[in-house]
Amino acid sequence: MNIEQMEIQKINRLRRYLDIWKDLPEQGSEEWLRLRTFSIGGSEMAQLNTTGAGLRTLILNKIGLDKISL
Repeated sequence: MNIEQMEIQKINRLRRYLDIWKDLPEQGSEEWLRLRTFSIGGSEMAQLNTTGAGLRTLILNKIGLDKISL
């Protein structure tokens, strides 16, 4: 396989990947924010790994209880 064929394969893989995810809600939209409530993103994983913030804190942030003083 030559370099040109490898580049074509890379482009085709990228197109397939983008096609799979094309119908996701727009970033920042209400639907996108609602869906993110039930997932942990890369930034949140990094926060767990670097700041020592515990899983409990992350969960409270995700469900909005960090904004309520008890």
